Amino acid sequence: MGMKLDTAAMWKPAAPTERELACVDLVEAADFEIYARKLDLICAEARQIFVRMGAAQMLQSGDVALGIYTAQGDLAACDVSIYLHLVTGQIPIKYIMQTYLSEPTVGVRDGDIYFVNEATFGGIHNPDMIVVMPIFHEDELVGWTLAALHEGETGAVDPGGMSVAAKTRYDEGMHWIPIKVGENYQLKKDLVDMMANQVRDPRMHTIDLKARAAACERMIKRVREDVIGRKGVDFFIGLMRKNIDVATEAGKAMVRELNDGTYRTVMFLDAVGADYGLVRMKLTLTKKGDHIVMDFSGTSPETPDGPFNTYKHVVIAGSAMYIYQFLFSDLPPTAGAMTPFDYEFTAGSLLDASADAACACGVLTAGFLSFYAIPSCFAKMIFDSRWRDRAAGMWGTPSPPFMYGGLNQYGLPVAGLASDALNTQGAGARQDHDGENAAGFSFCPTGFLQDAEFTELQLPWFYLFRNRHMPDNHGMGKYRGGTGVMIGYVPHNVPWLVCGSSQGGNKFPPEKGLFGGYAAMTPVAVQVTHSDLKQLMAESSDTIPYDVFEVLDKRAVEGDYAIESMIRPFRPIPGDDIMLMPSLGGTSYGDVLERDPQLVVDDLRSRVTTDWTAWNVYRVVYDPETLRVDHDATAKARAEEREARKKRGRPYDDFEKEWLQKRPADEIIKRYGDWPNP
Repeated sequence: MGMKLDTAAMWKPAAPTERELACVDLVEAADFEIYARKLDLICAEARQIFVRMGAAQMLQSGDVALGIYTAQGDLAACDVSIYLHLVTGQIPIKYIMQTYLSEPTVGVRDGDIYFVNEATFGGIHNPDMIVVMPIFHEDELVGWTLAALHEGETGAVDPGGMSVAAKTRYDEGMHWIPIKVGENYQLKKDLVDMMANQVRDPRMHTIDLKARAAACERMIKRVREDVIGRKGVDFFIGLMRKNIDVATEAGKAMVRELNDGTYRTVMFLDAVGADYGLVRMKLTLTKKGDHIVMDFSGTSPETPDGPFNTYKHVVIAGSAMYIYQFLFSDLPPTAGAMTPFDYEFTAGSLLDASADAACACGVLTAGFLSFYAIPSCFAKMIFDSRWRDRAAGMWGTPSPPFMYGGLNQYGLPVAGLASDALNTQGAGARQDHDGENAAGFSFCPTGFLQDAEFTELQLPWFYLFRNRHMPDNHGMGKYRGGTGVMIGYVPHNVPWLVCGSSQGGNKFPPEKGLFGGYAAMTPVAVQVTHSDLKQLMAESSDTIPYDVFEVLDKRAVEGDYAIESMIRPFRPIPGDDIMLMPSLGGTSYGDVLERDPQLVVDDLRSRVTTDWTAWNVYRVVYDPETLRVDHDATAKARAEEREARKKRGRPYDDFEKEWLQKRPADEIIKRYGDWPNP
């Protein structure tokens, strides 16, 4: 049976030690501003080293986490990258301190290199692989460094690390609790070779392990030279503690100003594992004084036959993703910012699964339901505060990553997942502007879209297209969400490639818009088999498609077309096939009938919106040739639609009486839990 660490007390900052309290007094205001920023820059430099040294596409796209932690394991400074790993990275450090610090056969010494990827010990799922190294001054342990990355291969039953076919944890590959893989700043070759032997892409795994260690070592070097070397070790200890304390006090003060009350939301997902079926995630947020409790009781039970479960520390880290990016965007993203929050879960639910549960895909489904619920509740709470501008629709649903495995064009084994669909998600709208198109990745707002030619040089495919915004691929509202893109993958210079993907929200969107705004569209996957694309390219044909609509509407490529959901079991893809994968748009803000008509026609010009949506959703009247708005006709059309809404409406008591008599088919709610409340 798998081990499950009790993480309840590992994500909040520990009480300061007497040493820390004494050292805080040594940090004057001017030095604090300078050296707190220096810690951030140390992490940023390590990020550059990490990205340039590594091999995984997620790494080369900047989707990484670099942090500096106190000796007790609390996050004190970081590069603003993947917030999730920065928060959960505290867990393995604190486990090492509790379990191995005084253990004579293990211990913690200068130059030690620890590795962990066990999901119940601080990962989000097993592909999240973390290296931590201690910072020593002379013989004293004074801090820790961390470098984390989603690795694209774990040795699971399918390539790519996120197997849709996984039924239990034993189908998901590597499960390493914190283990010392290096000493004296050198990795142990026997352990490195053993790790490489467990995965399909040993080259990538080994290179990225070395890159993690190099990034941690650089942070240690800079801390010793630029902080301890200039200001002394006591200053460094006090600096970290003060950075945490500033976020703690400022966070509490901000929460204190918000409205006391209870705020609720319920989110639903249409698929669990490879089967369709309804599950529910419920959040009740209670705010009183400077304290907020997020209660997820009432969430559907864990699923025993699919990898869509997750753990409570994942949800806590997901809340930090919102708290750091939006609510506390002007505070240091340290452990202190999490002080005002507590969480409640139902053991055995999708959000607090058992140790043996499969969880590889949970962060992109069950976990992300909670990530959507949190901003939905907070938006209601902060809307009439002086932080109203931070009420924002959330990023697009984590887009279904393209997972692959096989041999590349050089005959080397490769396996992983592509970052393209993740790092081109649309951002959510706010109360005064649209969301940004293809803005990035909700988990990592600083991630970027890797150069296409560089990717094609390393991996066995080329992009048919990757840079076109997908029309209507966003929430519609007074301010729309940012739109995503459609990506076309074509295996190249290899006879075949094994591919698959996984995603919930195929029948209806799991997210919600804010204050009357709509959710984004549901994803659609397309595969064209036996295509004549490469023949067209050889002939330099002018019918080669450059966006998804030329493929779907004009059928510019001949072949057998399959339009399917994003729950794609792994299958071999021949070299003449085309795989279309979307990145998804953000949610919207406000009523569609309040959108400025000029913004609608601007979106028509840029092909972000279609004519059908301009009329049927926004009710905008315009000249189709010149795209000039007829404002009088638009006002009349919108007035008529408002009257039609009133006629469609029903008294709530009548609606509820009829609705409560309904019950989905047993097949639909087989994983829901007891109906209607799990």
